[in-house]
Amino acid sequence: MKILIVDDSASDRKQLKDALISSGYNASTILLAEDALRAREILIRESRDISCIVVDYHMPGLSGDNFIRFVRKFYPGIKTIPIGVEKDVLGAGNAAESHAAIQKVPENSTTIVDAVNHLVGFRVVKVPT
Repeated sequence: MKILIVDDSASDRKQLKDALISSGYNASTILLAEDALRAREILIRESRDISCIVVDYHMPGLSGDNFIRFVRKFYPGIKTIPIGVEKDVLGAGNAAESHAAIQKVPENSTTIVDAVNHLVGFRVVKVPT
């Protein structure tokens, strides 16, 4: 199971990756792409292993909205979480049809991690030492 983070902001990509690692994900299972075109390349190569894509809704070039449309058409089993969706868009179009939608990258990424955990069924189990 791999998670793909697609965001044109390097700091947001790092923040989300660090939050996922802090919550128990292995760093090798988190893939990063700086734009939707690079994400498509990764998706074509790694699609069998990707369970969830966290995607910035507003990116230069191919937008998050169009990328979600691509994922839904060619990889319908992969869950999507758009980030940066305006309030009026949350109930319409590809954002509404996604598995979760988040208005902005929060200061702490707990909301996004919780959404990913829920969609992929990930639970951290603490083993007593």
